Amino acid sequence: MELFIHIITHNIVPIFFLIGTGVLLGKIFKLDVGTLSKLSFYALMPFYAFTTIYTNNLSVNMGKTLLFAALFLVLNMTIGYAAAAIRRMNSRKKHILVNTVILYNSGNIGIPLITLIFMNTAYLNQALVIQITIMLTQSFLGATVGFYNAGRSEMHWRDSILYVLKMPAIYAIAAATLLKQVDIDLTLTFVWPAFIYLKQAMIGLVLLTLGIQLSYTKISSRDPDAFIAVALRLAGGPIGAFLIIKLLGISGLMGQVLLISSAAPTAVMAALIAIERNTEPEFASKTVTFTTIICSITLVFVVYFSRILFPI
Repeated sequence: MELFIHIITHNIVPIFFLIGTGVLLGKIFKLDVGTLSKLSFYALMPFYAFTTIYTNNLSVNMGKTLLFAALFLVLNMTIGYAAAAIRRMNSRKKHILVNTVILYNSGNIGIPLITLIFMNTAYLNQALVIQITIMLTQSFLGATVGFYNAGRSEMHWRDSILYVLKMPAIYAIAAATLLKQVDIDLTLTFVWPAFIYLKQAMIGLVLLTLGIQLSYTKISSRDPDAFIAVALRLAGGPIGAFLIIKLLGISGLMGQVLLISSAAPTAVMAALIAIERNTEPEFASKTVTFTTIICSITLVFVVYFSRILFPI
């Protein structure tokens, strides 16, 4: 019960406070959601990715973590497209459904949750490295596969790829990886504080943007497609992750972290991509909202079973 209350008060409530503030601002003022999403993708997200990669050692078990992420992506995409075909969704909704399944909130829910679970243990640093690797993989997927999916319904595949290549987060990830090998400490330079300010601004802005989008969205609990997306993300995610973890022979700490992370709600990025591409933004926003609310319950069960299935 203590863990349940802590997840709600320390992870869910702050997130919904920012989303609610965005809803209020959207009701009071006529704000341009497209402009806000561009600020996120073209200014804040690149610096978030750069500073996170540059300041963390991601070498611990990275190979298996990345292999898991690749297989998990393929499995979730396959399930997502199969569900869309069964529901006979149009092309626009089909690709956004897939995004809501493959992109999950491994950052501002995943990292605090892993920190809480392994706090005051000898496993905390290793667990965070695994979770940060997943978070960065998710950021890369959002900047590539996510945008590609969102554009496929309206653009030729070559144009979708060109659009993805315009996303600066890709180059920020590459630059951070390369600069880590150079004998220069950027954290001691005069520009580093600016990098940190931009990184810290990202989560707040994306949650406010989601709230503003929701203020213009008619939320209906009778949308069956939204609940299919919720089920695939919150139930299908952990089940699929468990199968892949067993397939790869992963156990112990890594098994726990990967299983818990797989149960996170749909990432805000999925909604921002839909807003940026103007492709089913209401459907994406509903899914982000519903999965974030419901995960306050489902995550508790996943954490509990992860300890039983993958004892340390």
